[in-house]
Amino acid sequence: MPLTNPPRLLGVKPANIPTFLTSKSRWALWQAVWSEKRQKYDKIPKHPRGYGISTTHTAKWCSYETALAALPTNATFAGVGYLMTGADGLVGIDMDKCVADGVIAPWAQEIVNQVGSYTEISPSGTGLRIFT
Repeated sequence: MPLTNPPRLLGVKPANIPTFLTSKSRWALWQAVWSEKRQKYDKIPKHPRGYGISTTHTAKWCSYETALAALPTNATFAGVGYLMTGADGLVGIDMDKCVADGVIAPWAQEIVNQVGSYTEISPSGTGLRIFT
């Protein structure tokens, strides 16, 4: 059944993001565009000046500090994101539909415990992302 009102997105929590991510200039802002067909947000990467960027052309990526500073100045941006493309030595794990009312499902918590790395709740509030 389609949602009549898309869910509210969670905000960025800068203090939680570890330096092994913030120290790299692989960041962009993102714009949330609701997809009725998919019943979820598409996250469109953007430069702080508002134009679209490619996840494969690194010249327009920015530092974490630059992306974060632009977030409150432009209401079209929903968050900041680390661009997980190319060889940078990181692995990302994305788990959907494993958080309900802020509680992590036991099967997902077991994976988080086994990986033992930085984990965040996705902007939708219903999934997890692990960076290791």
